[in-house]
Amino acid sequence: MRKLLAALAFSAPLLASATVIDFEAIADGGSVSNQYAGVTFSSPGSSVEVGAYGQSSWGTGAPKIACPRNLNSYCGGTMVVDFASAVNSLSFYFTGDNRVGVDGSVAVWFGASLLGSVDLIGDGNGLTAHLIDLASFGDVTKLEISISQQEFSVAGLGYDDFSFNLANDVPEPGTLALACLGLLGLGYTTRRRVAV
Repeated sequence: MRKLLAALAFSAPLLASATVIDFEAIADGGSVSNQYAGVTFSSPGSSVEVGAYGQSSWGTGAPKIACPRNLNSYCGGTMVVDFASAVNSLSFYFTGDNRVGVDGSVAVWFGASLLGSVDLIGDGNGLTAHLIDLASFGDVTKLEISISQQEFSVAGLGYDDFSFNLANDVPEPGTLALACLGLLGLGYTTRRRVAV
């Protein structure tokens, strides 16, 4: 039993755990930029910055969200998320005074190559959080999240709970094969000892 626990402890680091960015540590109304290791939030244009909004904007108990903001529009514009290292298993939520239909889109990049884009589809239910699952895209280095003109003219959208794994956290096939062989060997010696 002790050997089995040791083998499981050895293999535990091979399983990557997701990083989640939820903006709760940012002061309400505070600027969001590079507070999170390896991730930078920005917005094109000198008059726009990304901010965190919580209880004062959305009501008591509301989670903090991040959105591009300027003097003329609340949560309007494009938000760019840059990853210093490529990521996989990426997802996030969008919320806001969304309308029925396409509220915006997210362009997914690897370096200078556009991997594809996904529409942000609202259901008209006010502040409902909608999951955007980008797990089908691998080695993502940048997101460009933009909203539709219709959504820009109202309250706009906010974003929360960016979840991802670093692409280099996935074990190499050789490392995974060695771990499996070690577990098989442990099982063989345990069975052999019981048979004797």
